[in-house]
Amino acid sequence: MKKICIGILLLLAVILGITNCIKVNRKYPNPQMVLIKEGEESEYNGVGIQIKKAETIGWKELKQKYPVAAEVHETVDESQVVHVTLSLTGYEDSGVDLTEIAVQNEFASTQAMYSVLQETMGTSRINLTDGEKKEVELYFLFCKEWFYDTDWKNWDTMNFYLEILHTYPMRYCFELDI
Repeated sequence: MKKICIGILLLLAVILGITNCIKVNRKYPNPQMVLIKEGEESEYNGVGIQIKKAETIGWKELKQKYPVAAEVHETVDESQVVHVTLSLTGYEDSGVDLTEIAVQNEFASTQAMYSVLQETMGTSRINLTDGEKKEVELYFLFCKEWFYDTDWKNWDTMNFYLEILHTYPMRYCFELDI
């Protein structure tokens, strides 16, 4: 009798958990993805964002250009860095926090290297007045240990996206041509 009561209680707990999960998923559905091609412009918080260039550079090349990156990010030399040049246009007096931008693929996601942002600009926030334009270089570190060996070997065939975070219920992703 005791086992039956415990079984019924467990069954009720599972049903209640599933019901709550369905309720939350209906209230907060998956965000709708807006895919923007490289070179096209999209607006976010009054700032026009356009990918000017995206490329992969080696960790050694980044360490030579920005030695502070090597001091802060101790990693093996088998890392890849996604280098993105953004063109920002102010449509009103507004700004964008560059730490709200991430690069991702199907295996990993990473935000801009804060140490390089601090060295190159002194801040992670870009404020723009109406009509003002700025170009910004961002570096995103991907370490080999984040991937299976077979996936890391296929680095050149991976699809990469630059995503603007915190835009629910929409999801703005720029397709990177690397």
